[in-house]
Amino acid sequence: MIAPLRQKVSDWCAPVGNSRLDQLVLLTSEWLTNLVRHPEVIPTTVGLELKDDGKTWMLDIEDDGTCLKTFEQLMSSADTEFEELKTGGMGLGLIKSLSDQIEYSTSDGINCLTMRINKPESLAKKTIMVVDDDLSLLVLIEAYLEDEYQVETFSEADAALQWLKQHSPDLILSDINMPGMTGVEFRIKAQELNNSLPFIFLTGEESDNLSRLAIDDVLKKPVSKKLLLDKLDRVFVRHQQLQREISSQLAPAISNQLHPEVKRTTPGFKVYCAYRTAEGGGGDFVYQHDCADGQLLMLADVMGHDQQAKFFVHAYQGFLQGMAAGLSAAGCAITPDGFLNAFASSLEEVSLLGSSLLTAVAIKTDGSRDIEVASAGHPYPWLFDGDDFQTIELIGGPLLGFVGGSYQSEKIRLDGPLVLFTDGLIEDLSDEELVTVKSQIKQQLMQPEPDLNRVLDYYDDRSGVSVADDITLLVLLPG
Repeated sequence: MIAPLRQKVSDWCAPVGNSRLDQLVLLTSEWLTNLVRHPEVIPTTVGLELKDDGKTWMLDIEDDGTCLKTFEQLMSSADTEFEELKTGGMGLGLIKSLSDQIEYSTSDGINCLTMRINKPESLAKKTIMVVDDDLSLLVLIEAYLEDEYQVETFSEADAALQWLKQHSPDLILSDINMPGMTGVEFRIKAQELNNSLPFIFLTGEESDNLSRLAIDDVLKKPVSKKLLLDKLDRVFVRHQQLQREISSQLAPAISNQLHPEVKRTTPGFKVYCAYRTAEGGGGDFVYQHDCADGQLLMLADVMGHDQQAKFFVHAYQGFLQGMAAGLSAAGCAITPDGFLNAFASSLEEVSLLGSSLLTAVAIKTDGSRDIEVASAGHPYPWLFDGDDFQTIELIGGPLLGFVGGSYQSEKIRLDGPLVLFTDGLIEDLSDEELVTVKSQIKQQLMQPEPDLNRVLDYYDDRSGVSVADDITLLVLLPG
């Protein structure tokens, strides 16, 4: 149930391309998980409705399960220091912190949670540059477009080029026959500044005579509003398709470098890792840093998928490498809690890196079986005692990317294998399926050389169910 509904929200959010709107995907996962785990009567029907009233994005989630009568009380308690962010709770602190307004109601046996996110005042429209020596036409086109686009008009190509040196519009609409610099000459110079801009020519000529020019489209004068808007829509759609095709060709080369993997030996342990990525995925990563007194190992899960998640994985890994080197050079001891606290502080200071969220678990090993662990909203690890799995309920802290969080290390003695994973491993499993997965992990842990890919084959073989989220499985085996 969770995966297809979350995908529906993700598909709705993607074309908007706003990171705040992407939070609706996380909100959907959190609330749907509650509907599966917490009601006395689990719903048989769940529905979603997404709305945009111009000022806010709204997500309604309706269900026919048991009414959550203590919702208001629970939401009030969720104000306390991220207690509800722990994976064993209902995640209401996370839901509340990501939403600008929340309403919960019940009518005729149907419960409805409404979550609203205010649109940023600076939510930008696409910018169209219009260049034409006909002033009356500039005024007309601006009037046609101003409701849907930010319009920058220029009556001279030279002035337009000067503006282009400092700005980047989303599309250029230019007359072809202008005094001084022609439209063709202007396009050549504009391409030298930005060769990826969509370009449409305005002309009084027959468009057949312009077929030799490598442009996106031609608009014949006189210009009608409907035809102009239709042309712009088609050109933007074509460019988006082209960008996706280019990304799909580049993605394998990039993704192969970003897949979660263990690149260094870990003192006192054998470390095994396996992963599966969702379609367009790439949000999980493993980071290791060798210290004078051991090694820091971190498993992290960036919220989201596709190119955005891959970008943040790449950015975070580079940033962590520099941060660890800086801490070592300054003579600072690297501990799991200190490392997460330093990372969290940096995310607050660097707005680009702080525009996403991630969970993480950091471990410090020194060659002995005693390790230090700190968690940032990450699923609890399992310790295998030779017979069954024991869940280690870490103190934990908020997801990285939230303001004001703090983290605390705990010492754990490993008398058996430690199993770490990202939430994709357990997110959409029924109780029976989770028992099966644990059984398969147990079988591999009993082998001289565990093959964790055999465990993840289970997800590949599930009939009619594709991997909805990236999965990373990591095992620390003493000795």
